[in-house]
Amino acid sequence: MGEKKSISEIQSTLWAMANKLRGTMDASEYKNYILSFMFYRYLSEKQMMYMKEQELFEIPAGINENEAFAIAVKIGNNPIIKEWSA
Repeated sequence: MGEKKSISEIQSTLWAMANKLRGTMDASEYKNYILSFMFYRYLSEKQMMYMKEQELFEIPAGINENEAFAIAVKIGNNPIIKEWSA
């Protein structure tokens, strides 16, 4: 594994990556893309919280939420799809 980075190093790396991604795009245009991604993440987190609260989704010990959801979708045990198709 790599060495641990400080918060300031991570922030500067992320900032540099964002500037490279933005390229010649004006900052006012770029914010529309970033805000969309932030909103998507917000919805994803709220969906996961709802699924856990309603006990629609069980997370086995030793793996995180993303891994558990990926496994559930891969094996066809997607509670969202089942609920919508019922």
